[in-house]
Amino acid sequence: VLMREALRVGFPLLIKASAGGGGKGMRVVSTASDFREQLAGARREALAAFGDATIFLERFIEQPRHIEIQVLGDTHGNLIYLGERECSIQRRHQKIVEESPSVALTPEQRAEMGAAAVRIARAAHYVNAGTLEFMLDTDKQFYFLEMNTRLQVEHPVTELVTGLDLVRQQIHIAAGEPLALTQGDVTQRGHAIEVRIYAEDATQNFLPSTGIVTSFVEPEGPGIRLDSGIQSGDEITQYYDPMLAKLIVYGEDRSAAIQRLQSALERTFISGVITNISLLHDINIHPAFRQGQTYTNFLTTYGLLHSEAEQELPEDALIAATLATIQRETNGQSIQPAQSSFGQTHKLADKNPWHRLGPWRMIGEARVLTYIYQKREYKVAVRQIEDSLDTWSISINEHSPGNVTALFGTDTLLLLKQGAQQRRTFVHLQDTSIQVSLAGRTYLLHKRQPPTVTGSAYGLGTALVQKALTAPMAGTIVKVQVRDGDTVEAHQVLVILSAMKMEHSITAPYEGKVQHILYSEGAVVRGGAVVVEMV
Repeated sequence: VLMREALRVGFPLLIKASAGGGGKGMRVVSTASDFREQLAGARREALAAFGDATIFLERFIEQPRHIEIQVLGDTHGNLIYLGERECSIQRRHQKIVEESPSVALTPEQRAEMGAAAVRIARAAHYVNAGTLEFMLDTDKQFYFLEMNTRLQVEHPVTELVTGLDLVRQQIHIAAGEPLALTQGDVTQRGHAIEVRIYAEDATQNFLPSTGIVTSFVEPEGPGIRLDSGIQSGDEITQYYDPMLAKLIVYGEDRSAAIQRLQSALERTFISGVITNISLLHDINIHPAFRQGQTYTNFLTTYGLLHSEAEQELPEDALIAATLATIQRETNGQSIQPAQSSFGQTHKLADKNPWHRLGPWRMIGEARVLTYIYQKREYKVAVRQIEDSLDTWSISINEHSPGNVTALFGTDTLLLLKQGAQQRRTFVHLQDTSIQVSLAGRTYLLHKRQPPTVTGSAYGLGTALVQKALTAPMAGTIVKVQVRDGDTVEAHQVLVILSAMKMEHSITAPYEGKVQHILYSEGAVVRGGAVVVEMV
């Protein structure tokens, strides 16, 4: 039946989960030959996320904007709309940036879409806060998608531009009270933008990142709101959605909101798990975003999904990593506040690393540290300036040295000063790597490590590495599509792993034979575990 309906709807089409959203249980199908496989995957994903495998089909509109209308309805028959939110920038059909008002709508179009939303809600005798979602094509024609009969993740942007507390409105409605305002009372003022901070690794195709949140530095200031469900010390597991927090900013206009968002992102730092903060910062500073060219294919059109792999490593990231490493070795723990400040000199104290490093001293009082970033090696030579507790001479890859003054703040904060310039960095030290955040971007630097027994057994680091196919993260094996001894083609899906309500495929890296499947369906595996051995 569904195949017949798919042919009637036409391709490309969307398969969508009936019981929920967030991109889970949603697949774009380009051809009829792919339909059955994508249908099975969408149903499994919907069942895992919502406990309901029911799906529906709809026509796929290319290069649309995603516009939604917020409504309020009471038990007395009153229904109003509170303007729109644009949620076009998405990844895997999951919203990551939402704003209000939309730059795409004129006042007349806003009123037309609002009136349509109210008509739909009234036809359903709807009571509560709810959201009507639409697609807006390039000809400014809009198409109804669905109604979410709840408060949306992105409701704060509506609250900021209307001045209304939507949760408070829900409580009044639930108490049987009539709405205290009419449609004419609703006005929009200023501009609000929300971004969703996810525990995802962009260098691993945005796989969810799990682990302990070792530090969470929250931005503060006028026009900044942060809604989060985590704090330092919390564990992020594979059992839940990877969203960690929502960062919402408000400004008198869109330009002011964008500038405030940039500043807030550059003052946000989460360590212990990998997040999408760098991607959010890249979106915010992109010229197309600032011009309002926000379509649902924004990320792919401007190549932002691969920006992590192409980013250059700033020298300041290496400098911050080096000074944080020395500070930890000096104090025997993580970064600690120094008893000094810029512009001051102090008598060298017993904590001076150059009084304690002993055998680490190099010729000329300089120490050389080596870091690896994106398979490239960097050497940093560092020497403390005589009679100064916080100024260092630093040379990178044997280039001319420069003097840097450092001030260690609380927790992970490290300020760098060169001449009249001052930069804010955040540094998290781990056993084998260092996480550095600088100007809204996060860099993961690795220390050179000796070979391990496991790595040698599977030939890791050589051409034989692909003989052992590992789980990209902790999760549950939901589908094993091959058997021991099967001959497979390159890129063929071998095993499907479910984690954080999403499915991830383990594929054959080349044409060959499956030697052994180490896990069966239903097994829970840890991240990095060998799942398939190939020959």
